[in-house]
Amino acid sequence: FFFACVAPSGGMILLVLLAFLPPVALALATRLLWPRLRPPARRPPTDSTDKNAKPYALYRSKAVPEDVDVIIIGAGPGGLVPAVQMAQAGLRVLVLEQHDRPGGGTHSFESHGFEWDTGFHYLGEVATPQFPLNRLMAHLCGDDLQWCAMEDCPVAPDEVDAIYFWDANAAAAPPTPPICMRAGLGPIKAELTSRFPGEEAAIDNFYNLCQACGESILPYVVVRSLPGWVQWLVPWPVRAVRLLARATTSQVLSDLTANAELKGALAYLLGCYSSPPKQSSWIVQGMISQHFINGGAYPVGGAMQIPLGMCRRIREAGGTILTKASVEEIVIDGARAVGVRMAKDGAFIPARRAVVSNAGVHHPLHSLLPAATP
Repeated sequence: FFFACVAPSGGMILLVLLAFLPPVALALATRLLWPRLRPPARRPPTDSTDKNAKPYALYRSKAVPEDVDVIIIGAGPGGLVPAVQMAQAGLRVLVLEQHDRPGGGTHSFESHGFEWDTGFHYLGEVATPQFPLNRLMAHLCGDDLQWCAMEDCPVAPDEVDAIYFWDANAAAAPPTPPICMRAGLGPIKAELTSRFPGEEAAIDNFYNLCQACGESILPYVVVRSLPGWVQWLVPWPVRAVRLLARATTSQVLSDLTANAELKGALAYLLGCYSSPPKQSSWIVQGMISQHFINGGAYPVGGAMQIPLGMCRRIREAGGTILTKASVEEIVIDGARAVGVRMAKDGAFIPARRAVVSNAGVHHPLHSLLPAATP
């Protein structure tokens, strides 16, 4: 059922031509014309080059820059990423964050002498510069952001994760020896097969399905970003993803093995998306398992280095990030957002180009936008 998701070679060739020729032509035209068309980049404040200084400031009326092009509400990753891109394109960006620091799910806080992360655990495919995600993070956060591979941690060298099983009926009993998950498909399979002899076929099939999930996403994204007639002409990427997404993680694991502990070991990364196997789509579990095949990495200095790096990039390009800056209302003129009104002092901050909300869906629709918004 799942292994039937194989693309015909002719369709792949056609997909590649349709997907990559127009972007290449657009990229060449953009490279030639954009430097002449884009507005000149604003110069940052003189203190923005100090790496020890905070790249954000508390909200006050005097800290709001003039002639703001784009206002972004929320300084989580979903707000900081477009802020970096737009600021580097020459737009004057203002990011407003109601918390006392940026970062959203990547921010850290201090308590009782320890630093705590709020949502970030680790990230795969960033440990070496050869990975595209490493280059993307360097573009967004700057070259100062460094990563430490989990297997290089001195606390548990050569290990990425350790899986423990406890007997629920004997809570005081010592746990069985852990399953040590390592970097690389070969070491992972060797560890699992040594712990679960006779389950080699189930383990192999599981990681084959994970690879199918990982390989199906890029063609799907490419096709879905093209006109509808292309999706009709090359339907297999969409069909493949829908096929893999239809089953739950629990259903796939039950088809592979009846061993409850093996099921738990194979699906242990479900903590990364916080859904039980009976409710989660298999493709989510498969993609995450494939993502961490080569291990995970943690930013040197803590998760807060990710938003701080993006904030520095924004400041270097002339943008501004203000914290303790709660927005009361997105101001609408006709069918266009023209600015925001601040909760603290009622000040109106105009935006010449756009207002971007990174405050979720419910809050802007029910609290920030007027009731009669078209």
